[in-house]
Amino acid sequence: YTFDATFGPDDSQEQVYARTTKPHLAKLVGGELPALTVIAYGATGAGKTHTMMGEGSLRTGAKGAKGGDGAAGASAGIIPRCVIDLFALAPAGARVRASYLEVYNERVFDLLGGGDEPGRPTTALRVCEDEKNGVVKVLGLTEEPVASAEAVVGLLKRGNARRTTEATGANDVSSRSHAVLQLEAELPGGRNRRLSLIDLAGSERASATGNRGARLQEGAHINKSLLALANCINALTDPSAPKPKFRDSKLTLLIKTALESSDVRLVVLACVGPSMASVDDTLNTLKYAHRAKELPTRDVVEE
Repeated sequence: YTFDATFGPDDSQEQVYARTTKPHLAKLVGGELPALTVIAYGATGAGKTHTMMGEGSLRTGAKGAKGGDGAAGASAGIIPRCVIDLFALAPAGARVRASYLEVYNERVFDLLGGGDEPGRPTTALRVCEDEKNGVVKVLGLTEEPVASAEAVVGLLKRGNARRTTEATGANDVSSRSHAVLQLEAELPGGRNRRLSLIDLAGSERASATGNRGARLQEGAHINKSLLALANCINALTDPSAPKPKFRDSKLTLLIKTALESSDVRLVVLACVGPSMASVDDTLNTLKYAHRAKELPTRDVVEE
């Protein structure tokens, strides 16, 4: 398999971000790209959330960042680094709105709804597609204006506290949902730019996780949505395949534009584990990522 870049355990979070995402973010803020989507894919426990979120999201007071937001700590992942650079690079007068949702058991939940009230969201939102222009919207989704990277990280912490996670046989803290953070930037002159940062739940094999009951049902929904994503990628990269069925999953419907539009940029981070026990998962992830490389909008890297 060949990819646009590969990283090992000795590579830093900064190296991963600088090679995979930062150049595209600069083009987004500079007006060259209308949208940028970054997705972490891999089996449960392969390091997706570590890659996207990292540990210790902000170190405040660093020189040169706007609004006193500071710089990312060494262990910060793609998301906090993107957020910091977005505000550092954005021109004066830019306005940014943030939304944060999860896809859990094929239902979409608002992770920012309800203000500061604790607890998981219970009301599912509708996802609608405009038949004329293909624009996909989540009805009733909270969009909060944010003026600094620290404000976004505060929303992330609030949303992550509500995100569905559980202990499984494969991971002590396993994400049971796909999380989508979207930042809409309105640049001077009325130009709108969208940054989507997606932490996918991990693909699972019931025989490996030992999941039962609710965890088993969650795993089935996760695998179903990831299969729908794979099928859409196959359909978009194989001229002889039928049209992609984006409506087979809420996940694929939400990222439809990132997959099929030629004027956006898609970065896929394929996360794999070093253990021989995970060799099957590693091979499946590499096959998935290799096919994603054929999308016209993509950069695919392997960690």
